[in-house]
Order: sequence, then structure tokens, then C-alpha cells
Amino acid sequence: MTEKINSNEKGEMGEKFVNHISFINFMRYWCYTGPLDITGDRKEICDLLVVFNTICIIVSVKNYSFKNDYEKYFKRTTDKAIRQISGAEKKLFGDRPILLKHPDKKDLIFEKDKIKEVYRIIVNLNTSIKYFQTSYFLDNHHYIVMDADAWSWAMSELNSLPDFIDYLRARCQLFAECPAVIFPRSEYDFDELAAQSASAKISTIANQRDRLILILGSEMDLIAHYIIHGFRFPNDMLREGYQSFLFRLDGTFETYSKSEAANLKEDQERESYFLDHLMMKALSGNTDGYLLAEMLLKLGRIERAAFARTFLNFHDKYCNRDPELTINAQSVIVNEIRMLFVYYRNDIDKELLDSFLYWRAHHYKYLRNFEEFDLGILGMSDTGDDFTFGFSKVIRPYDHEEISDLEQKFIALGWKLRN
Repeated sequence: MTEKINSNEKGEMGEKFVNHISFINFMRYWCYTGPLDITGDRKEICDLLVVFNTICIIVSVKNYSFKNDYEKYFKRTTDKAIRQISGAEKKLFGDRPILLKHPDKKDLIFEKDKIKEVYRIIVNLNTSIKYFQTSYFLDNHHYIVMDADAWSWAMSELNSLPDFIDYLRARCQLFAECPAVIFPRSEYDFDELAAQSASAKISTIANQRDRLILILGSEMDLIAHYIIHGFRFPNDMLREGYQSFLFRLDGTFETYSKSEAANLKEDQERESYFLDHLMMKALSGNTDGYLLAEMLLKLGRIERAAFARTFLNFHDKYCNRDPELTINAQSVIVNEIRMLFVYYRNDIDKELLDSFLYWRAHHYKYLRNFEEFDLGILGMSDTGDDFTFGFSKVIRPYDHEEISDLEQKFIALGWKLRN
């Protein structure tokens, strides 16, 4: 006998799928799954909330069966999700502070005044739908609709949060206030029911809006088109003066996946996983390690690869120099992130290492007149099996006496003073 799954169980299964995919590649540190309004009505705010720097992503997940009625299906999924996201946004940006709880870090007050961009995403998990509207613009708000394949593909190809956000930003700019309908299945997998429903949907949109976009292809094809053109959409994709647009993208991803560009991207991503490994270690360490990881997690895949190469080149330089060298450091700026790279012998005394890092961080800030910035510290032993992590920032101005004391210490260490 077939066991019937109720709607609540299906909903939970759907949310677990989306959350699992979004947790990959450290997104989980900015993800709040099913956040509750614990200081208010204790109801769930949304299915998934992502808060990253000045960006907020509100996700609604729907997991409904398709019963050969497109209009009813869209009402139960997309229409309902839009209302839920709208309600979540009103609550988050309302007058009352919202407290967010996360299993891996301290409670956080949602800083609504800090948010500059809001992305609203609906994930309909059913992949049997032959077409759907993927871009809505209602009440000056843009809504993105994906199915399960689109969500997992986006997370796979744009597998860091900064990369994913860059794509969302470019996607919204591409469609702007223009509704878009996507046909993600093969043209041979399009029955009469779908054709009639799509025709009616397109006619309705065309009568309501000045412009309309039709996409023949999947979200993966759209992402591949974006990657091929240098992680952006070509400027001529939406030309002024045209009432409607037809993007024929079928097969773009398949072509891209076999290209040299895809191989190059894969090689670069492979290099970046070394930094992912270090960030995982940093996150499991002390508070400074966590703050360092937060700095580095802001890097996209290609940026992480460049960072990893710079760090490993630094380490190799000292490994191949003087075998008696106990410790050394070099200040670098990689992708606008200020860092102290540290090389040290594996048998170094732990107190000596900590003291060296403490004074080098102060020396770095001293040479730059105690400007306000974050400084990350990343070190690796000569054998490559021990790591050290640190984070420092100027909290307050230093007075004359404190600067004088520092200078005496730097003179004793043989380090240069500023002019």
C-alpha cells in the first residue's frame, strides 16, 4: 500500500532540501532556517532568511504536487509565496526589533537600517512544470521564482554566497521591471495543456505590461550564459524600444560544460578549496578565528583561488629560504582584505608565536597611524600541518604615551619606526 504524505510533511521535506543545498560552501553561517519571531508572536517569519553584510535574502519554499491545472498550481505556490515573503519583509523592516537565533553563533538583532539590497526568492520544488513565470515585479518589489533544479544548479555553479549574490543582482538588473516566463524543459516535452496555459499566461502579461521576456532554456542555461560573458549579462540583451524579447538559450549549459572556460573555472575552484579548508579550521577555533573566517567568506570562488595562491607562494618562499628561520611575517592586501601572512617553524614555542603575532599586529597598525580597518592574521607552519588564525582592529585612538611605549618596544625588536 502506498503511504500518503500530508502537506506539512511535504513542506518540511521541501524546506530541508533547500536548506541543505544552501548550507553548502559556508552559506550556513548567514542562513537562518525557519526563523521565529521569538520576541513577538513566535510565528515563523519565512522558510529561509540569509543576512550577509548589507544584503538580505528572503526565501519561500513550496512543495506542491501538480495536478494538471496550471492556474491552480501557481495560486497555491507562487501567489501564496509572494504574500508570505511580503509579510516577512514587513515584519523584518517594521518598527519592532527582530531577534535572530543561529546554532553556530550568538543571537543577532536584524539590523534593518544596514540593509541596502533585498532579494525575494520563491523555490517551487516541483520539476514537472513545463513553464512558469520566473520574474515578477509587484508593488516595486522584484520576485525571483526557481524550481528545485534551478536552485540546486545555482548553488552548484555559484557555490559561494558572494558569487550567488552577484548573479542575483545581475539577474534582477537584466529583467528590471520586466516580467519573464521561462520554458526549462525540452521542446519535445511540452504537451497541449502546457501550451494552452502558457499562451493564456503570456497574453495576460502582455496586456498588463509594456514588455515581456520569454526564455527558452533552463536557469542553468541562463547561468551559463552569464558565466560565458564574464559573469555578467551582455549589455545588448535588453535593447530599448522593443516590446518583447525571446532568449533562445537551450543547450547553452551543455555547450559551456564541455568548453575550455568550464575547465578553467573548475581548476580555479579547486585551488580555492584550500582556503575553504582553512576557514573551516578557523571557524572551529576561537573568536579571532571566527572573525577571520567571516572576513574571508566574503570572497567569491575566483577571489578565494587568488588568495590561496598568494598565501601559498608566500609560504613556499620562506620554506625554500633559510631552514633555520624560526618565524617571519609579511603584510599583504588581497582583494581589499588586509592580512598578515605568517610563516613559522612547527617546533616554535607557542608563547613566542602568540607574542610575535600580538606585536606584529600592533606594528602594522602603528605604521598606518592607527587607521580604522580590520586586519586578518593567517599563519602556517613549515611542515604545513599546523595553522594559526587571528583578527585585530583599532577600537579607539592611541594616546601619546601609549604610542611612545609601543615605539620603545619596536626599537627593542629592531623594527622600523614611522617617519
